[in-house]
Amino acid sequence: MTGQPVALAAYIAGGWAPSTAVLDDIRQHMKATLAPYAIPAHLVPLAVMPIQASTGKIDRKLLPDIAESHSLTHDRQPPHEPVGGDNGLIAMREVWRTVLRRDIDGDANFFDVGGHSLKAVELALEIARAFGIRIDVVDIFTHPTLAGLAAYVTSQHRRPAAGNPAVLPRPARTGRADIAVIAMACRFPGADSPEALWELIREGRESIRTLTDSDLRARGVPEALILDAQYVRRAAVLDRVDLFDPGYFGLSEREAVLMDPQHRLFLECTVEALSRAGRGRRSKQTANTGVWAGCYLPSYLVHHLGAARHLDPADPTTFHLAEIGNDKDYLPTRVAYLRGPRRPRHC
Repeated sequence: MTGQPVALAAYIAGGWAPSTAVLDDIRQHMKATLAPYAIPAHLVPLAVMPIQASTGKIDRKLLPDIAESHSLTHDRQPPHEPVGGDNGLIAMREVWRTVLRRDIDGDANFFDVGGHSLKAVELALEIARAFGIRIDVVDIFTHPTLAGLAAYVTSQHRRPAAGNPAVLPRPARTGRADIAVIAMACRFPGADSPEALWELIREGRESIRTLTDSDLRARGVPEALILDAQYVRRAAVLDRVDLFDPGYFGLSEREAVLMDPQHRLFLECTVEALSRAGRGRRSKQTANTGVWAGCYLPSYLVHHLGAARHLDPADPTTFHLAEIGNDKDYLPTRVAYLRGPRRPRHC
């Protein structure tokens, strides 16, 4: 958003603007003590740090912009162009130039010229587009130099079948990252599908219910509250919550009882959404499927089950089932595990 490069930077001051030689010594010291990805891509010399008078803290807004012409980014080496028409090295240099948005001199180290862990992910994707093969991000950490990575990619390259291009077509850069919504599943009061929800909204129907005295008594609401004129007896009620099938998901009845309804609904919606997208349980096209999920506080455990008696260290089995069935961190991991243990998951 600021137009600044996405990279680590170090602003260095000490009563004088450090010279190039001093900055070179600092960089060599960092190379000896820090991991490659932790070394700042930019060393910016300052006479003094801008300090806010009111707080005594550094005023980041007054720090100079990170510009290539005013910061030392790496130890420059003499140009070392490939000999004998080494197209792999030439192509790799172009990929680095695309990702790092700068010219690359000599046999540079990726982490010395502005690379970091996020850029490594981008580089791996760009290599896949340019060379038609897939590498892991860890390969970039293992082969961080331009020549080393080019040699590794060349060694991993497999000649494509006849009629297939050796290089994947490079998509046009539009500056956009479009997302296609292929399928959805949902559970709302009065609507258990996207189509039903759309109809409910389009028709302007109310989905919040007024509970009767018998409804409230059945749910254990104290009689004093039922008789209180100020008590609001309205609720957002989901239908068919009692139809969860634990066996379908490989769960026991006890696991299901201890599982927060949010987790149960998420499992059902996941299966439904994947089925709508043509990626059901028997589909072999879910290798690159990830899970991103979030949920609310486990009020089911607190208010309905009684958290204290289900989180007793003296009963580790119940403790474990209550934890994985209610904690938010297990919402995506359970789905990822059921779909395959190597799926990415984030909460």
